[in-house]
Amino acid sequence: MTNMTTNQNSENESSIAAKAAAVSEQAKAKLRAAGQGASEVVDNATTRAGKAIVAASDTVASAGRYLEDTHPSAMVEGANQSLTDTMRAHPRMTIGLGFAAGFLLARALRK
Repeated sequence: MTNMTTNQNSENESSIAAKAAAVSEQAKAKLRAAGQGASEVVDNATTRAGKAIVAASDTVASAGRYLEDTHPSAMVEGANQSLTDTMRAHPRMTIGLGFAAGFLLARALRK
């Protein structure tokens, strides 16, 4: 009987060891898959960030070229003309903004 119990214990231990090994392999496979997924996400984010940096760099370079090529008085004249055109196109809005600015200035100076 003792021999039979020993055999059963040995079989149970083997069964438990086999189940543990199977669970361990499943865990390894899932960790590998998660690692690959994370790697793909990081690669994708890096690619997008690189593209955004290149686009920002191009925009800054374009602005720099504009500032180098354009005389400051021409920039002021262009802004002045644009503002004048907007004021002429929207006279009621211009009057309203002037009234609001005057009101706020009067309140700030009164205190």
